[in-house]
Amino acid sequence: MRIIRRITSIVEGTIPGLLLLFIVLMVTVDVFMRYVLSSPLTMTSEIAMVCSTWIIMLGSARAARKFQHITISALADRFHGRAANFHALIVTVVTLVILTVVLVSAVPYVMDTAGRIFPLTQIPRIWLTAAVPVGFALMIVHYVVDLVWIIRDVVKGGDSFLIERERQSEMTLDPTVPDTTTVRTVKL
Repeated sequence: MRIIRRITSIVEGTIPGLLLLFIVLMVTVDVFMRYVLSSPLTMTSEIAMVCSTWIIMLGSARAARKFQHITISALADRFHGRAANFHALIVTVVTLVILTVVLVSAVPYVMDTAGRIFPLTQIPRIWLTAAVPVGFALMIVHYVVDLVWIIRDVVKGGDSFLIERERQSEMTLDPTVPDTTTVRTVKL
């Protein structure tokens, strides 16, 4: 379990950071080439589009892991204790259904683009479209872990999921503050 958490941390945190750095460097070189040497790079927009899509999808999975997706808490704040657990259970199940529908719908689209290539870079389009099912699959993994955690809390009458979700929502987004995310370990 620890190795899976480490891998998802790298995939959802480090890789998007490196891709963003790559985009910044590539665009900087392109600007230099375009305005100083009058010879722009032709591939910048296509590569930036692929990298941006991966950043967004992997970042969405990271947000799911850290409870940072936008929520409307007007209803959730009215529930406490066991009712709050049931509300979290319903929201998580609905979210999983939606994520699964999108994932299943995305797979044929990805397969349809498998034979196509970008005109300038000759990169297969599947590098762009594959980001969507990968991102949604990672989000599903995180929500399944949440679902098991919530079910455990409902059965045992605990509130560890709600406490962790509240703690995560209060965390700072200051990059100088070290990441102290607790490990979501579910024992049944």
